[in-house]
Amino acid sequence: TQTTGPGRLSFWWKVSSEQGFDILRFVVDGATHEQISGEKDWELVSVDLPSGTHTLRWIYDKDDGTSTGADSAWVDEVSFERASANNALPIPENSKR
Repeated sequence: TQTTGPGRLSFWWKVSSEQGFDILRFVVDGATHEQISGEKDWELVSVDLPSGTHTLRWIYDKDDGTSTGADSAWVDEVSFERASANNALPIPENSKR
């Protein structure tokens, strides 16, 4: 998915997987921004995106080993609120973790 910033991206996610091996990652422009693994209930994530076009991906990395829990990941209610001149978002120096 692509979007153009600046703005705030929000989404809910959860995972039921093998802790530390099966990982749901949120990737912005090719770099992992957030990740979860293990047994995590629904969690709201909000990310401020700076100006420009950004490629957004949610990736579930599954190893070939053990299956734990539901061995699944979910993403729901993805939204993007574009910043206007009146509600401009600060752009962090290092927007990637």
